[in-house]
Amino acid sequence: MSSFVKQAINPKTNKKENALFLDDYYGLHHYGIGFSKDGKKITIKNAFDSGKLDYDKYDFYKKEEINDKN
Repeated sequence: MSSFVKQAINPKTNKKENALFLDDYYGLHHYGIGFSKDGKKITIKNAFDSGKLDYDKYDFYKKEEINDKN
């Protein structure tokens, strides 16, 4: 498994947004689904631009907390 970006429903805004699906965030092969706190569009490039992820810039949720039919 690996990390990637795709659209999902943000529980805070109830709108479809780009979300960072971060592998192993909640344990082995359990994704953390992160939404930008500042509302900027997430891409893999800007998420890891500095070489590592700044976790403070995202609100992370478990898959069960996301209302996503995908």
